[in-house]
Amino acid sequence: MRFNNKGRITGGWKNFVKTTFLGVAAILFVLHAYSFSYAAVKKRVLLVSSYHPAFPTFFQQIDGIKDRFSGEDIYLDIEFMDSKRFPGSVSRGQFIELLASKLSRTEPYDAVMTADDNALVFALEQQKNLFKDTPIVFFGINNRLLAQQQNDNPLVTGIVEAVSMKDTIELISRLQPETKKVIAIVDGTPSGQGDLTKFHQIAEHVDTVELSEISLTRLTWQELAKTLQNVSSDSALLLLSAYKDKNNVTMEFQDSLNFIKDHRAGSIYHLWYHGIGSGVVGGKVISQYEQGNVAAKVVLNVLNGAAVEQITVTEDSPNRYVFDFHLLQKYQIPISRLPAESIVLNQPSSFYKEFKHIIWGITCGFVVLLLALFFSMLNIVRRKNVERQLRAGEEKYRSLIEGTSDAVISIDSHGSVVSWNTGATNMFGFSPGEIVGKHIGAITPKELRGQQRKMLEKVRATDDHQRYKTFRLTKDGTKVPVDILLHRKCDADGTVIGTSAFIRDITEQHNIEKALRASEMKFSKAFQSAPLLMTISAVEDGVYLDVNDAFTQTTGYRREKAIGTSSVELGFINVQARDQIKQEMINKGYVHDLELELKKADGSGLCCLYSGEFIEVGGTNRLLSIATDITARRKLEKDLLQSQKMEAIGTLAGGIAHDFNNILAAMIGYTEIALEERHPAANRARHLNKVLDAGERAKGLVRQILTFSRQSSTEKVRIQSADRVQEALKILRPSLPSTIEISTDIDPEAGVLFMGATQLNQIVMNLCTNAFHAMEKKGGKLSVSLKRATVDSTGYVQLSVSDTGAGIDPGTKKRIFEPYFTTKETGKGTGMGLAIVHGLVTSYKGFVSIDSELGKGTTVHVYLPASQGRVDGNSEAVCAVPTGNESILFVDDEELITTMGKTMLERLGYRVTASTSSCEALETFRNEPDQFDLVITDQTMPKITGVELAQRMMQIRPDIPIILCTGYSAITSETEAKLLGIKAFAYKPLVKKQLAGLLRSVLDS
Repeated sequence: MRFNNKGRITGGWKNFVKTTFLGVAAILFVLHAYSFSYAAVKKRVLLVSSYHPAFPTFFQQIDGIKDRFSGEDIYLDIEFMDSKRFPGSVSRGQFIELLASKLSRTEPYDAVMTADDNALVFALEQQKNLFKDTPIVFFGINNRLLAQQQNDNPLVTGIVEAVSMKDTIELISRLQPETKKVIAIVDGTPSGQGDLTKFHQIAEHVDTVELSEISLTRLTWQELAKTLQNVSSDSALLLLSAYKDKNNVTMEFQDSLNFIKDHRAGSIYHLWYHGIGSGVVGGKVISQYEQGNVAAKVVLNVLNGAAVEQITVTEDSPNRYVFDFHLLQKYQIPISRLPAESIVLNQPSSFYKEFKHIIWGITCGFVVLLLALFFSMLNIVRRKNVERQLRAGEEKYRSLIEGTSDAVISIDSHGSVVSWNTGATNMFGFSPGEIVGKHIGAITPKELRGQQRKMLEKVRATDDHQRYKTFRLTKDGTKVPVDILLHRKCDADGTVIGTSAFIRDITEQHNIEKALRASEMKFSKAFQSAPLLMTISAVEDGVYLDVNDAFTQTTGYRREKAIGTSSVELGFINVQARDQIKQEMINKGYVHDLELELKKADGSGLCCLYSGEFIEVGGTNRLLSIATDITARRKLEKDLLQSQKMEAIGTLAGGIAHDFNNILAAMIGYTEIALEERHPAANRARHLNKVLDAGERAKGLVRQILTFSRQSSTEKVRIQSADRVQEALKILRPSLPSTIEISTDIDPEAGVLFMGATQLNQIVMNLCTNAFHAMEKKGGKLSVSLKRATVDSTGYVQLSVSDTGAGIDPGTKKRIFEPYFTTKETGKGTGMGLAIVHGLVTSYKGFVSIDSELGKGTTVHVYLPASQGRVDGNSEAVCAVPTGNESILFVDDEELITTMGKTMLERLGYRVTASTSSCEALETFRNEPDQFDLVITDQTMPKITGVELAQRMMQIRPDIPIILCTGYSAITSETEAKLLGIKAFAYKPLVKKQLAGLLRSVLDS
């Protein structure tokens, strides 16, 4: 047997081949008739693709599906959402309407496949409508969380798509050991930023090479070119995403890859299959072929009776190592370094390996003629298999072309139609018999035929596709707006023999434009009726162009006043907040949930979450601002914070009781000694001074408790951190059992903090309480350290609290700052401790870190910014106690306090009228209001409180100065008292020296 140069069989074997062919044809005819009788039982599968046939991943996906379905009785239909080019609810709604119409006119599908995320989201939305009771198998899914959730969906399963970034980075080090740096190229697209986050996470675990990035969010394409030219020769590029630069100038993938190649001579790696063979060395890539193939295997299992709910979502993405042989040679990378089972594209095949059967057949033919005949027949069978595979491939391509809704037309070099698919028939109304052989001008308007001729000539003259938008005619003469993609066709010798045209009906776009114009009115209505505060302003100067009803109702600013005025000029947003928003817009192009304190027209505050982004209005960029009023939410958070404070007070109850008992013991003991003293002059004074000292300690302890539990926000002051931490530990120490050893290492010069002293106490006590709970059962050592620290050239005060407890496992450590997350038993706390510590520290621009290992205890480090300047506070000058002779009305319902106050004031020289009844005091004042120069009244009294008494007295005599005293009152504060006209506010117990100074201050003013 011999073959001529075209592969045809010659010689004496023609009759044999003819006979064999006729026999095979007869068998095929019988098989075809047999299969035709079973055509009615073919399984029907619908593939919903997120994109369109020209998208680079589609043909790889469909090849994987077709190869898996090969030999199976499965009829595959394809629907394209085209959501990449035409996103939005309008396009989706029209797609749903069209698909629903198709499904209503066809037999039900046995299974539905979805390609990529948008198609899965669509299928899930329509599961109870279009795809009721139909198994759904997805693939190419990046949203891992959404995919995992389908394990609970009894009719949905599939394959997750995830990049193998760490494997590829480690691969670069193995293939090119001289590489010292891997540089990621990324843009601002959501997928690109997601991959960059993963790249940064991997950087913490890679020590063989240095990882860095070149981001198009900060560069134009021209600036990228200059940056690439300066990349060192020992660096490799990892292309993550490069579709648009900082000015939103976009490129297609192949264009951006060519741009990078033109300006960088070194190696480029990628995490996806596309690009390999066009300039990418390779990597462990996402194989769209494998995604489709594995998903098709799952579909076959389902069609063969497997329950979908028993098929778990495959989270191990079937990625493959793929490389370009030419680039491996260019960068001198031996194939021996490649991982096992790597795929090498463009690798020249060995003549012996490809034809070894023929070589051995010919060799053996010289020995035994029978073996020669055997191998010749084997070669014929092989050729038949190849021909069958080619026919299958052609059939697969033909079914793909026939399955698309786009028109796919083949035109010869003279402009005559050679092929015409079903999509073309549906679009233009001509059947293949009516149009094939005729000139393509039959569907071209006369005025556009010149344009068509130029485009055909251009695509044939250049090795590039041509794309343009124009109009074409249907059979009845209707003009249809279309998008045309032209590709030239060549034969095996490279001679141009015609053109392929992919035509898409874009009538939808025209309808969208109309809908957009119509929707402007709808948008205006939605804008005005939205419950959120919404404004539209000019980008260049921030002047309001429109505000909605919620804005005017919530803020109190009139619409006519707001429009034409900027937010700063209006007083709604201060300059600092405006600059912060502006910087965010410059850096990101949008602002999302930025918490701001805004101001209403009446001057009151408004706490909001602000979001802003650019929108196009009438062809001009505008800023759309949306604010959500969270004032009520913040009030609830403050209430929760106060509740947590009181939980901490409960923890300290034992320590407070211990200190009070010590103080009372000293006061009682020294008083008894003073009463029994035989020599009253010197010794009694000494003992009474001890009683006075103890009283001062008791007063300070009460003040500290009240400050800690007070619900009002703590004023920021400069405090000495070492003193405050020691005070907190002093209160905390007695409340801890003897099984807890306390060790301190507090630097007195640790530094000054500008914050609320109460909140520093709260941080210390929360951390120490948590440490105590970790050692509560077995005891241990609680260590507190305070020292100076420098982080990134910034000075901090570092507070560290350590315990010798069981430590924290990694899973708990990740969630330890979450509100209400707790590992404690019921009744041991709210779970807000560390969350509040974290919130307090970050509110002061600090940060928290945790070191912990199971079995080795835990250390919490708090870093608070150090402040410059002196500690706030007034030093008392040593001077004589001031006296006076004015008339004072002293009111307190406690007789002991009244007697003591009257005596103290009279010794200072004042004339005093004392009363234990607020009602009697009011009557005395009403009878002779001009007799008194000043009134001192307690706040908490029966019938008439101190505030009420002061208000009634000021109604009688508005100029009467009043001092309000209290041991504790949740009803009023010093600020509120002064707003009512009360001149001064004093806390009990009253100390003679302080009271004397306060009296002179009020009377002399």
